[in-house]
Amino acid sequence: MALEYLRRAEQLGLSRLERVEVCKRRAQCYLSLDMKNEAAKHLREALELQPQAKGVRRLREALADYL
Repeated sequence: MALEYLRRAEQLGLSRLERVEVCKRRAQCYLSLDMKNEAAKHLREALELQPQAKGVRRLREALADYL
């Protein structure tokens, strides 16, 4: 359900920082579903938008083999 809310939020048109937050949250959702390839894709997108993004340490550790 959270993924659907995030998808809808993206359709509203987000600022760069808001897109980073949505990407991080999507990565967390996919990681909780054990979909590590998809989670890594969204984390990479967040890091491309903001390389010094905060709050991604645990995600980076969990997805180290996929980044």
